[in-house]
Amino acid sequence: MGLLKPTSGSAEVLSELPYESVDIRARLGYMPEHDCLPTAITASEFLTHMVQVSGIPPSQARTRAADILRHVGLEEERYRPIGQYSTGMKQRVKLAQSLAHDPVIVLLDEPTAGLDPSGREDMLRLIRRTGHEFGISIILSSHLMGDVESTCDRIIVLEGGHVTEQGAVSQFTQETETVLIDVDGNREELITALAARGVTAVSDGVSLAVELDSEEQYDAIRDALVETNARLRRMSPRRHQLTDIFRTTLGLGRGAGAKVLPMLLFGAAMAPAIIIALIVSLTNDLIDLPGHPEYYQVVSIVLLIFTAIIAPELLCADRRNGVISLYLVRPLSITDYVAARWLAFFAITLLLVYSGQIVLLAGLILSASDPVDYIRDNW
Repeated sequence: MGLLKPTSGSAEVLSELPYESVDIRARLGYMPEHDCLPTAITASEFLTHMVQVSGIPPSQARTRAADILRHVGLEEERYRPIGQYSTGMKQRVKLAQSLAHDPVIVLLDEPTAGLDPSGREDMLRLIRRTGHEFGISIILSSHLMGDVESTCDRIIVLEGGHVTEQGAVSQFTQETETVLIDVDGNREELITALAARGVTAVSDGVSLAVELDSEEQYDAIRDALVETNARLRRMSPRRHQLTDIFRTTLGLGRGAGAKVLPMLLFGAAMAPAIIIALIVSLTNDLIDLPGHPEYYQVVSIVLLIFTAIIAPELLCADRRNGVISLYLVRPLSITDYVAARWLAFFAITLLLVYSGQIVLLAGLILSASDPVDYIRDNW
């Protein structure tokens, strides 16, 4: 927006630095996520004021405000105080003020936050219509990938201040070779009939997923449906989703290939414990091998560092994908995010630090003449 000058780096809008050009800032619109509207005045008064602030004469400002409020669906409610508005109506007022000065680019920050499914669909339709009818370039910032897929033409993924992915949305939502089949009844019979024809079907939620190797398998699916008398509700190819982008980035909780480094680190921490436990169990002799206290000191430091890096990444991925907010009865706040981040950190720390120690201790106990004394002296 150009209101603050960056301490490092730079950002250009229309080939200029917005924090050095008032003209560029005048061509930008912004819809904030948080509730920042005055509650004591009407939407008509608020929009009229915003239009006047942008430089439009008072004689034209009221007409301009009325047109914008009509566009966002608040024509009949524009004379009510904003404090009496629902969340959806307030979101529409915030969208209206971002369009008040006829900007070239509009930035929308979580425009569907706090809306029910019906309200969210209405808002997304309004955003699409705004971009098409007004010819405005709209930048939508959202962690709800479904909203992005249904609204945007292109996507840019930022992680750690760097662009990791960009391109047309259709590029990331192409069809796969997997076919999803929904049937009413006789589901298990259909799986058996498909298997008899050399087609493997696996359960995928309410659907059956079939990996197609050739076009002839469609005939096998048709014949199996007829044989089992299963009513076909839907059969369509599975598409890639935008959430797949995040599963390909390094970190736990993502694709199998992305777990190589974490699993190697975890394996390196567990290997000494397993080896020592096996030696002392087979030889029944502690000899000069490092014991539980030494292992605790060295490996705990390594695992703590590893966990401190991975735990925040877990929460960042969940927050981007909208997973955390599904477990809350209200929109995710900064406090919720920080608390969940630290809870994950401590939980994973306990798991990684003590799992290796428990294995080591079990092996050492097996070789000790008095396990109770050993536990009391070393645990």
